[in-house]
Amino acid sequence: MAKRLIYSILILLLLSALAAGAIYFYSSSIHWKSLAATESPNGELSVKSYAYGSDWNRHAPYGTYIFLNQKYEFSNPKGHVIFAGYCENEPKFYWLSDSQLAIKCKLQKEHIRTLASKAYGVSIVFETE
Repeated sequence: MAKRLIYSILILLLLSALAAGAIYFYSSSIHWKSLAATESPNGELSVKSYAYGSDWNRHAPYGTYIFLNQKYEFSNPKGHVIFAGYCENEPKFYWLSDSQLAIKCKLQKEHIRTLASKAYGVSIVFETE
């Protein structure tokens, strides 16, 4: 009888941990909307933009984020944030070469929260429209 109770408690704890993990994963990814993505010319890096639809735990609430990553990811935003801020339009980005990436957007009142100058050996060039 004691073994049965212990097994029941362990199973309940395991199920609770799995449910908590699922809730955390879902609630943290629900606010991201994928906008655009592209790979570097040599295929080693990828860049992807997202609109963030919340003010929870981010330094550019309801803003646009651009991530640079060492592999092409379709899941939640991952990698190095190379831009976070507010554009009046959807930002455009394009590779000038394997080591240079251009980001272009029309800023809302000059609001840039993050703009990396270099990440993963790639120089970031920012252009305003």
